[in-house]
Amino acid sequence: MRWGALGILVVTLGVALFAWMSGRSSSFSGYSTEQLDALEQRYAQASAQKPPVPLTAPSKEVQRSLERAHDSAEEAAVSLSMLQDERRRRTLLGVSLAVSAMALVGLPLLVLLRRGSRARWSMEEARLTAALGTPESIFASEQARSAKLLGVAPDAPAHVVEAALAAQLAARDPARLTGMSPQLQKVAWEQRQALLRARDCRLAAAGLEAPPGH
Repeated sequence: MRWGALGILVVTLGVALFAWMSGRSSSFSGYSTEQLDALEQRYAQASAQKPPVPLTAPSKEVQRSLERAHDSAEEAAVSLSMLQDERRRRTLLGVSLAVSAMALVGLPLLVLLRRGSRARWSMEEARLTAALGTPESIFASEQARSAKLLGVAPDAPAHVVEAALAAQLAARDPARLTGMSPQLQKVAWEQRQALLRARDCRLAAAGLEAPPGH
């Protein structure tokens, strides 16, 4: 967003400069809006007063009069077009300067907002770290809990982890829980799932994968 606002500022300033430079060659650049209004009305009326085409061949004097009237109407039409170009130039200049001003004001605001969002994110990250710990400490804590649940050392090799898991699962074999209450069977099932997750955690720390079907 910051670069977008900067791009808008550069483009609109370029347009404003072009419109300002174009005004230096305009013969109407020194006129006020009221003067342009009056001139526009006069030129519009004059350009509309083109002489009609005579049905018969006019005399030389009449012909010269018709030509002068035609030339005056054409000159008025050209002047009217130049005057309207001046109006469009002023509109373009005003709009481009307004957009440039908004971009100029918005650019530092965007910078401040970006810094504020970064500061808020840093504060949230700090609070989360204070509450839960760093990712490294969380991982280490999870490794310690999984090793304790399986009853092995934190640095136990994979075959020791698998043997410990097998012994723990055997103690909670569903076949041995037949006749027990549904609540006890549910507790045993949840313990089995926790042991499997602990085994996966220990193997993941060693860069290994659990055997298929376990």
